[in-house]
Parts: sequence; structure tokens; C-alpha cells
Amino acid sequence: MQVIPRETISPETQLKHILDAHSRGNSLDDPNYACVTLQYYYYTLFTTTTIITFKMFSKLIIVALSTLAIAAPLQPQTLGSITFYTPGKGACEEDNGDADMVAAIGKGLYDSGDYCGKQIKLKGDVGEVIVTVVDRCDGCADNDLDVSPAAFEKSMGSKEIGRANGQWNWV
Repeated sequence: MQVIPRETISPETQLKHILDAHSRGNSLDDPNYACVTLQYYYYTLFTTTTIITFKMFSKLIIVALSTLAIAAPLQPQTLGSITFYTPGKGACEEDNGDADMVAAIGKGLYDSGDYCGKQIKLKGDVGEVIVTVVDRCDGCADNDLDVSPAAFEKSMGSKEIGRANGQWNWV
């Protein structure tokens, strides 16, 4: 009886040989049956293990990356004191009014870079707004913001409170 080399038969053909040999009543004493059975077993085991490992690993990677994306904010949050002012022509040479969504940043921060026109997302007790830096606040710490009345009311609440704590980050 001739033994069929593994390289010459596909997994489908191997399975057919196994089933044919089994239907003829052959057992592991038949060299073709034993060879084909072992070849099919190892091929199936390797292929199945590889596919299962890849599927499990790829799901793990997706979960890990999505967790990082959700957990890590794009910009660090800054906590600061939020006040309001009457905008006019500010340090950025723009003329703005009470209804504009604008802000002045602390003198130290303003003087350390080019912040005119940069946007800030401000979160307060009642909501969040996007404000544009148009001025420098000489009396503010670097983490404080002085915003227009409209921006203050939309994020912090009534102007009557005068000062509130808020979170902000660069957009």
C-alpha cells in the first residue's frame, strides 16, 4: 500500500480519505488512514488554533485601544476661577461685545505665547461653551479665565454669583 505525501493533498481531500478509509472499516493499521488522519489533525489543530488566537488577540487589542481612547482626554483639564468682564478692544486688537463668546487669559500665560484667536472649551455648573482668546487679564492667575457676560451665563449661571470654579482646556 502506498503512503500519500502530505504536500500533495488538500485538507478537503485528506478528510475525504479519512472518511473513505473509515467507511471501509480500516483502522490506524492502514498507513494511509493513519498518515492522513494525523496530517489532517495537525493541519486542523494548527489552523484552528491560529485563527482562534488571532481573533482573541485582535479583540483584545481593539478593547485596549478603545479603552485608551475613551479614558485619555485629548487635552488636560485646567481648573480655575472664572469671572466675567465687559469686552472691548483687547490685547489682541479685536473689538468685542458682551454677547460674543470671548475670553481673556492670565497675564503670565498670555505673555508666554501667541494665544490670540485660540479656542478654549469652558465647562461650568450649567453648561459648556467654546470661547476665543481675545484679551489678557492682568488680575488673573494663569489657570483663571475672564469671559464675556454671555459666556459666563451660558457656562456658570447667573452673573450675580460673580465668580465660579470651572474646568477648561484648549480646543
